[in-house]
Amino acid sequence: MTRAAEAARLFAEGIERHRTGDLVAAAARFRDAIGCVPGLAEAHASLGVTLLALGEPKGAAQSLETAVALKRVQPAAWLALGLARALLGDPRSRASLRSAISLDPAQAEAHRALGAVTRLPALDPAAADGWIALASALIASGNRLGASRAARRAVAIAPDRLEGHGNLGVLLQEQGDLDLAARIYRRGLAIDDHHAGLWNNLGNALTDIREIVAAYRQAHALAPDDLATHSNLLFALNYLPDLGSAALFEEYRRWEERHARPLYAKAQPHGNDRDPDRPLRIGYLSADFRSNPIAHNVVGLIERRDRRRFQAVCYGEVTRPDEVTERYRAAADGYRSTVGQDDDAVAGMIRADRIDILFCMAGHTANNRLLVCARKPAPVQVSYGDLSTTGLATMDWWLTDAVIHPDDTRERFTERLLRVPLLVLHEPPADSPPVGPLPAEAAGWVTFGSCNNAAKLNDRVFALWARVLAAVPKSRLLLKYVNWFANASARGRILDAFSRRGIDPSRIVFDGERVVRARHLEILNRIDIALDPFPFNGCTTTFEALWMGVPVVTLAGERWLGRMGIGTLAPLGLERLAAKDEESYVGIARALAADLPALAALRARLRPLVAGSPLVDAERYARSVEAAFGAAWRDWCRS
Repeated sequence: MTRAAEAARLFAEGIERHRTGDLVAAAARFRDAIGCVPGLAEAHASLGVTLLALGEPKGAAQSLETAVALKRVQPAAWLALGLARALLGDPRSRASLRSAISLDPAQAEAHRALGAVTRLPALDPAAADGWIALASALIASGNRLGASRAARRAVAIAPDRLEGHGNLGVLLQEQGDLDLAARIYRRGLAIDDHHAGLWNNLGNALTDIREIVAAYRQAHALAPDDLATHSNLLFALNYLPDLGSAALFEEYRRWEERHARPLYAKAQPHGNDRDPDRPLRIGYLSADFRSNPIAHNVVGLIERRDRRRFQAVCYGEVTRPDEVTERYRAAADGYRSTVGQDDDAVAGMIRADRIDILFCMAGHTANNRLLVCARKPAPVQVSYGDLSTTGLATMDWWLTDAVIHPDDTRERFTERLLRVPLLVLHEPPADSPPVGPLPAEAAGWVTFGSCNNAAKLNDRVFALWARVLAAVPKSRLLLKYVNWFANASARGRILDAFSRRGIDPSRIVFDGERVVRARHLEILNRIDIALDPFPFNGCTTTFEALWMGVPVVTLAGERWLGRMGIGTLAPLGLERLAAKDEESYVGIARALAADLPALAALRARLRPLVAGSPLVDAERYARSVEAAFGAAWRDWCRS
């Protein structure tokens, strides 16, 4: 292999390591590539960007200066160089950022960074305003470690400035240090307890769902017209174990009354051709066209669509596109970025594209443009993947299935139900490790486990899981959710809950490391039986457990969030693992743990069973959803 070819290989490997978050290894690969070909400008630039992300602005600046000397036309390198120089207090930072803008005028991060750096009076190290602005710019550019340095400097210089506390708290939270983030937010609230943004951020950093809801309610009371704060409250209410469907529905109607109803007058008649048999234009509206469970659930629908009958146009609120975004771009007939556009403009875009059916994905979750749908830009609108009803009078249908919403469902909603044979399509992880042997055979005890969002773990869940552990002597419970359990408050809350119910803390095992998906799946090889929380079941976590050979015990609830477990098990013929009440939940778990040979046999056959099931059959799924689209369209044509 030539030195150039070896450099290209090392550079590509560095890019991949950087993409997966292994920055130290990425930097090493870029250095190796430079060792092969010292004049490789892209490797110097990538090394500089990586060192900046690692919090080494001096080394970053040196690498980036070399990069732009070798090849001037590198706007991203000039941006990174400007940020590195700003952190070093180098007045040349402005010129670097202006170079980035001149090479790529559309580079929003460079404009924000230049504005921030310009506010640093002569880069005065004692200027709190500048450090606050620089931290915000670095957050926007994705340089979290650099932003953390700037935010800490701002708080140290001006401990009474709320903006500094807000920036630093967000960064600590993103790094997984929820306890310190919460303390920072509380310090800010001690300065001004009427700051809605800090209450909202505090809710994001807490680990107990009742405390989270209380913080969001306070934020909403202080800023009742803030859409994101109100949606955060709705999101959190879905986790409460004792909130009934009727009460939850009223909360959604209050959201609609405040935010959506004033917009209904903007809806205009649609001139779409009312031909029930013509090809249809489907619009997909989402902030999740990136590596995200919702994106993986839907991309197969677009990729496998009948292109003679259905065109697909994506409207994406995606500020940081990734490889999944590119899959959507490649699969769709059109991709429109909604970033920077107001809701009226996005609605106008959809109307101008003459979309027949607008498919709104997970509307009440972060950054989604649900109020676009309040303007009714398409004649037929369908909700998918939201936590509950959208609450919108303008949302015509809620896509679901007969297991999640049986005929006797007691859930309340504003939409009509549009049922398909199976609601959620899953995509088997390409990097999944092989299914390992049953852990109990080597350990001598059964390990239960959950990798669900820890906000789903409420007192009723702890009480039931304590009964399961009591029913299976010597058993353990392994808990994993990104790096949530690196926080002492999260661990302490859970250990206390089990101790109060007679379970020795040594039987609770935590994994608090943030890992890439392949290593996350490997953790499931340490679990014999997965326990599903309630009233908010797992979805992707349940699928991943089954894919790794781990049976999941679930409690079938009243709302769709509490029926995702049985909705995933039913297509596999495993409804017997879905309990109708808490007593049978304990019984199912105990019976599985009591017969290790049968449990091992089930583990061995689960992945083949899943692989041959409707859960992963994108072709069948696409045809079923298209049939539902056709039915909804014919209904509108008759109206």
